Amino acid sequence: MRAIYVILLFVFLLSGCATVAPVSNENATLPRQVVTIPDNATPVQLNKDCRVYISDMSDRWTVSATAPDFLVEERAHKRELNLKKQGKNVDKNQLLEVARKQLQNEELFVYNALSQAYLTVDLVRLKEGGRPPSEKVVRQSTVYGVQSLQSEGGVTDVSSSVNNSHLAGVTHATKFNASYRQFEQPIEFSGIIGFQKPYWLFLYYTDFLKDVDDMPQMEQLMEAIIFEFK
Repeated sequence: MRAIYVILLFVFLLSGCATVAPVSNENATLPRQVVTIPDNATPVQLNKDCRVYISDMSDRWTVSATAPDFLVEERAHKRELNLKKQGKNVDKNQLLEVARKQLQNEELFVYNALSQAYLTVDLVRLKEGGRPPSEKVVRQSTVYGVQSLQSEGGVTDVSSSVNNSHLAGVTHATKFNASYRQFEQPIEFSGIIGFQKPYWLFLYYTDFLKDVDDMPQMEQLMEAIIFEFK
């Protein structure tokens, strides 16, 4: 959801400015949470500062630092449909290359190769000198991001909700759920947006409703996921 990412980028850049809602002293320190790592959890290093632990995952899911081919093709195809709708010429090979490069920004992918449901995990470091966002700012960022679905090409019939959430190892977290149609295809889109100094975290799950077991299993996975920061 590129439009969501762009709007959230704008919001969290503002979080370092004086015009944003005040951040308390508590938010300025954002203490690390002490969490217990289950014995069956699988550790995955996201970058030099963060490791994630994933548990309660069935064999249907693949964990990878590289985007699967079907996701690259899906992103390129959506871009192709948008360009054609605008009457522009398209180069499919170029679109695939652009999609592949964009997906390299994500730290982790968890996907079902058969149903093509997938979760992306993205960490974005707060800019130097930026002020950590309050819980209110994280929630507002999530609301704005979900609202931006309306501006995505081919998107109709959007229904969404935003709620406070918990993400183990993370100070602030907000969960969202959205149902919509894109180019007439029904899609369930959900995830968690959070902050743990000095990173914003974006967990985005996309489900094309091809396997009824995907959604409950992914919900369970996201509830059990643990982030560990240095």
